[in-house]
Amino acid sequence: MSKSTHKYYGLDVYEADGGREYAVGTDKQADEAARVYIRETLWAFKTSFLARFVPDGVGEDILSIVQERCESSNEAIARLVGDKLGDLIDEAIQSDGRGHLLSPYDG
Repeated sequence: MSKSTHKYYGLDVYEADGGREYAVGTDKQADEAARVYIRETLWAFKTSFLARFVPDGVGEDILSIVQERCESSNEAIARLVGDKLGDLIDEAIQSDGRGHLLSPYDG
């Protein structure tokens, strides 16, 4: 096993099993990594989930239009969510779990 030179959302990455990479950290580090991941990928969340955290009058239809810009819409969505970002992050982690968020291909 060898430590990689790059990190994954702040977690140390190790190479083992013939080149497979594993991100490793404490519970606290994994929680923070999930928070960073969510903050950086707001644009990819379902509009129905995001709509619960944006101001009244900003519906799923508006969020869908904003999301069409993919990654470049992330900051706009973060601003729409505003002070509720912490609640959104907590609910996403509680609903889906860190494993699904940080390793969506295999949980």
